[in-house]
Amino acid sequence: MTQSQEANKTARPLLERAIQLDPGFAEAHAWLAMSHLLGWMFWGEPEEYRSLGRAEAERAVSLDPGNAGAHSILGYVLQFDFRADEAAAEFATALRIDPNHADTWIFLGESKAHLGNAVEGIECIQNAFRLDPYPPGRCYWLRGYVEYAARRYEDAVDTLRHETTYRTGSRRILAAALAQLGRIEEAKEEARQFLAANPHFSARQWASTQPFRRDADRQHFVDGYLMAGLPE
Repeated sequence: MTQSQEANKTARPLLERAIQLDPGFAEAHAWLAMSHLLGWMFWGEPEEYRSLGRAEAERAVSLDPGNAGAHSILGYVLQFDFRADEAAAEFATALRIDPNHADTWIFLGESKAHLGNAVEGIECIQNAFRLDPYPPGRCYWLRGYVEYAARRYEDAVDTLRHETTYRTGSRRILAAALAQLGRIEEAKEEARQFLAANPHFSARQWASTQPFRRDADRQHFVDGYLMAGLPE
């Protein structure tokens, strides 16, 4: 669901069907929230889907206040509402419920990068990988994202070429990391492949959805995308 538009479109009706069968299924509400948020962030769905995502995440927490995953996803959604303090509180609640909840450590790592603390973010993500040594592809995507934010471009390239995330939407970050390393031809090829699957991508539109505290950190990604040949 988190890796491609096609996967997200496949997952959403299944989540909706699960909720029809069991309206109190908090996990289904939480992941439907993620589906709506990612549709808005990455795949051109209208602004209302961000609001739908927040409503579903809040519903998940209300149904099961002791569910670490529900709090974690609500925190993730809130950061993209530019409500960093509330997001941090939800992540803290999730880890209080389950200190070993790997997804929360991953999401917290990305959040720290958005707040200008990418090195701390890498530490959070390393903790997640210790807890779950064989995570799904989205974890490699976010690890590479935070490594790029920390300007650890070689690490980002290695991470984003992992088989579980390579050839997904994370390819744009791989292209940016290669460009920052001066490997322009490789960067342009990765960008070309990314655009074949994501023809409507715009660096500026992407930037408008990202909750960076500092404009320079947001621009760092935009610069990498443009250097790789992705459209402004």
